[in-house]
Amino acid sequence: MKRSAILIFLTLFIGFWSCNKDDEVKTIDLTVSVVYPDLYAEDNAVGVSVEITSMESQKKTTLETSAEGSVTFPDLIPGTYNIVANMTLTPEQAEVLTGIAQEIVLSGNLTNVMVAGSNPVNVTIQLIGSKAGNLLLKEIYYTGSRTPSDGAYFLDQFYEIYNNSTETIYADSLVLANCMPGNANKSIPGWSDDPNHVYLGSVWRIPGTGKDHPMEPGKSIIISKNGTNHREDPNGNPNCPYPGSIADFETYIDREDTRDVDNPGVPNMEMLHHYAGYYFLSAVGGPGIVIFKVDKFENLERVTEPGSPYTFEYIKLPVEYIIDGVEAGRNEDQIPFKRFHSNVDAGMIWCSGTYVGESIRRKTVKIIDGRHILQDTNNSTQDFEVITPPTPKAFD
Repeated sequence: MKRSAILIFLTLFIGFWSCNKDDEVKTIDLTVSVVYPDLYAEDNAVGVSVEITSMESQKKTTLETSAEGSVTFPDLIPGTYNIVANMTLTPEQAEVLTGIAQEIVLSGNLTNVMVAGSNPVNVTIQLIGSKAGNLLLKEIYYTGSRTPSDGAYFLDQFYEIYNNSTETIYADSLVLANCMPGNANKSIPGWSDDPNHVYLGSVWRIPGTGKDHPMEPGKSIIISKNGTNHREDPNGNPNCPYPGSIADFETYIDREDTRDVDNPGVPNMEMLHHYAGYYFLSAVGGPGIVIFKVDKFENLERVTEPGSPYTFEYIKLPVEYIIDGVEAGRNEDQIPFKRFHSNVDAGMIWCSGTYVGESIRRKTVKIIDGRHILQDTNNSTQDFEVITPPTPKAFD
């Protein structure tokens, strides 16, 4: 009887042990790979904080990606997990990866990731975040050129705007304007000592409904005073320093005297404000140019020049709307009469003279997969170089 009891006990114990072994939960490894956004100089994101959360237990675990851009969470209980990746690039790190020295916050997430089965689970997160860079004035050709008879020709002026960012930007409603005074040759009390505003003469807006004019990273648009092929136009200038018709848009002033010519093959900019003249003419001795966007242009204040007998009105633009500003002058003697304070442009650039076929072009600081990253220290003295001939939509 005693022996039978022992046998029954052993049988029950072995059966209980076998059931526990069969019911034992099998854990699974989860590997998360993290990659940078498209257009970054590297793929694998190193030093990213990755947090996983079990949807069943709400337990959180945080680890950091390795030099290979991945991290493994070992021995996870099967179930559903949410994954979040975050990192902040310092300006120094961002400059290496994007060419733009500015802090960038990146993040990415995956929800309801099923961790189950008999094999390790591998997933990939691509980071997204604020774009690096913005629209910039890449090249401004303002000096004009000389005709074969040594005449002065300025209708070939152009303004090139470049997408220096890592994302597509739409040019619709982007505004181009020149700032007053037209030449940096005087200080205007009330304007020159106002760091919070710039004062605009002629103001032009790119037409569109919002997504008509996409600009991919590394691409540009050109706004010309006159969009003709200047070398071949009978009324143009065969000595124009660049070939062909380069304009994506042109500025056209519809006047009764028809002094300006409307080129049917080139879309017109919308003229929002023009204070004087037959054409939109930048100072051949060096303009101050800004690009900006504003929701309700008509609400901006209009003012006259302090102390002037003339009644021309100018647009008073708060500097917070400005995307980029570039100041050029005739020479270093005009630096004391800068139109822009350092919050718009801390420097000034100048060409060798007027009607010399020279332009100013922003320097390249880095090339990533063939895409030029342009220098933007908010100082035109440092950021630009004088070149001849101009290089519309090119760099050489």
